[in-house]
Amino acid sequence: LADEPEKFAKASPIDRVRADAPPFFVIHGDRDTLAPLADARLFVERLRAVSTQPVVYAELRGAQHAFDIFVSPRTAPVIEGVERFLDGVHRDWLRGLEGQGEGAVAEGTIVADGGAGEALVEPPSDGESAAREPAHRS
Repeated sequence: LADEPEKFAKASPIDRVRADAPPFFVIHGDRDTLAPLADARLFVERLRAVSTQPVVYAELRGAQHAFDIFVSPRTAPVIEGVERFLDGVHRDWLRGLEGQGEGAVAEGTIVADGGAGEALVEPPSDGESAAREPAHRS
């Protein structure tokens, strides 16, 4: 791709940052040797600067690229975090259809080991709220 900058630009998410981007939940391992951690952080920073939708970033300590291919202690917390995020996005969408105003998906940064028992996104505190507060903010 280095020899073909047009193809690189088309494959790069940083060139897709725009105000009308959908909600994002970016999950990145801090030991990723294929996609630099700095690139993920820059993408999230730039997206948050322009997007009107929530942008949540989870950085998993010790996780390599494609950490989620095989079952590990990170698997359940990551799946649960993504599920909670998507539930919140769906509830926000339904609220918008019903004209109930502001959504409830919280924007935040999570730094987590992603080990067994550690939630990436905490569940709502009551049955009514779709608020999604990150388990660990940095």
